[in-house]
Amino acid sequence: MKLPPHGKQLAERLRHNNPPLYCVVCVGMGSWERAKKWNASPDKIPAMVLPHNTAPNVYQWPAQDVAVVIDADVGPSIDLIHELASHLLACGSDTVTLVSFSDSHPFTRFVRREVNA
Repeated sequence: MKLPPHGKQLAERLRHNNPPLYCVVCVGMGSWERAKKWNASPDKIPAMVLPHNTAPNVYQWPAQDVAVVIDADVGPSIDLIHELASHLLACGSDTVTLVSFSDSHPFTRFVRREVNA
């Protein structure tokens, strides 16, 4: 399975045991430009993109033990946001927090639950 756009930077950091405090997944209008700004920030926050009309499960998100912020703007449905959050948690993220520029997507936090057998 392939990495999402701009996912190589984060995958390399994780491979070298240098995880960031958090990473960002940009989705919706202007997502490519927002991801470039995050990646170029002085703090070097790794940002990836979920391209328009792409299901989150087509990518292997490098999110193992990393908190993820979904940076959403106009465009994605709340169902797509939930699908993305669920897939990020399944890929190993501890928490996923939605921060949206759209009034239709309220601030939301998703948390991975450990299941004890």
